[in-house]
Amino acid sequence: SSYQWNTIFNKSPKSLFDFEKGLMFKVSLNQREDSQIYIFPTEFYPAQALELDQNNREFSSDLFYPFKDEKLMISQYDKKGKPIVPKIFVQFKPSAIPDLKLDMFKRLPERTSEGPQESDFSQISFESLDRVQQLEGVTVVEDRTQTRLEQLSSKTMGEIDIFEDNDPKRNQFLSTYLSTRGYVVNEASGEFIIASRIPSTSGSNRPAIFLDGFLLFDYSILYQYQLNIIDYIEINPMGQGYGMYGGAGVIKIVTDPYRRAKYNSKPDYSTYEIPMAFEPEKRFYNPKYSSYSSGFFLKYGTLDWQPELRLEADGFLTIKFKNYGVSDIKLFLEGVVNG
Repeated sequence: SSYQWNTIFNKSPKSLFDFEKGLMFKVSLNQREDSQIYIFPTEFYPAQALELDQNNREFSSDLFYPFKDEKLMISQYDKKGKPIVPKIFVQFKPSAIPDLKLDMFKRLPERTSEGPQESDFSQISFESLDRVQQLEGVTVVEDRTQTRLEQLSSKTMGEIDIFEDNDPKRNQFLSTYLSTRGYVVNEASGEFIIASRIPSTSGSNRPAIFLDGFLLFDYSILYQYQLNIIDYIEINPMGQGYGMYGGAGVIKIVTDPYRRAKYNSKPDYSTYEIPMAFEPEKRFYNPKYSSYSSGFFLKYGTLDWQPELRLEADGFLTIKFKNYGVSDIKLFLEGVVNG
C-alpha cells in the first residue's frame, strides 16, 4: 500500500554504484607510436593480443579474477616482431578496500588505575647461576634440499623434480625431460606439441601446462625451452585437484628469477603486482580420530568433503569415500547454478 505499482514498473531504477564484475585493470600507452601489446593469461583470464595507436591509446578489461600471488605480465612487440619490455602504464580498480569513516564508536576513556607495583612481584633468585655447567658444542646438519622437496610435495598431489645447480639434467631441453616422464613431445617448425601416454576421459590427451603460475594456451613459447632456468617442475599425470583443466594431466613449471637473469640478457616483459586478489580454493584434509566408534565421532565426525562435483552425461553423480564402518551418515549437498 505504500507504493504505486505504475511508478515501480514504468520507471527505471537509478543505479548508485557500478555492478562489480570481478576486478578491472587499464593499460595506457606511454608512447606515440603504434604498438602491439601481449597480455599473458592467468588461470581465469585468457591471453590478449592488442594493437594500440594514437586513436586507441588505452585498453581496459573487467571480469578479471586473479588469485593471490598471481601477477599480471605484459609484453610488447617491436617492429621486428620480437618481445620487449612494454612502454605502458597499468592501473587497477579497485586497488584497496576503502576505510569506513564512520564516527559511530567512541573511544573508551584512558585507564585511571595504576599499573602493578614493583612490590607485587617476587624477587628473582640468582643463586642457581653459580651452578651453571657449560656443555660441549653441538653441530646440527640439515639436508635443505630434502626439506624443501618435502615442503613442496606436501602442497600438491603431483610429483616434484627440483633442478639443482649441479644437476646434469639442466643441460637438456624441456621436451627431452618430459619425454622421460610419460609424454610424447614433438618440436617442429617452432611448435611445441605434447600428448600424454595415459588415456584421458576428457577426450583430449593434451596436458595443461602452467608456467610460473600462468596457464598457457599457446605452447610455442616452450619450443627448445632449456632447463637451465627452471627451479622445479611438478608432474600431476592424473590432474587431481584441477577440475576441468586436469583431464589429461597437469604440468607446472616454475623458473628461477636469478637463473633467468643470468641466461637472459634482456627482459622481454614487465610484471605488475596485483593489489587485490582472490584466495585460491583450499584443499580439504580429512581429520583423524582416535576412535571411529566413539560418541564424539558418531555425532560430530566428518567423513569427507568433495568440491565442484559435476553430473555425468547421463545425469547421475557417483560419490565415493572411505568406509569407516559407520552404519548411518548425513549427506549435505550444496548446489550452484548460473554461476
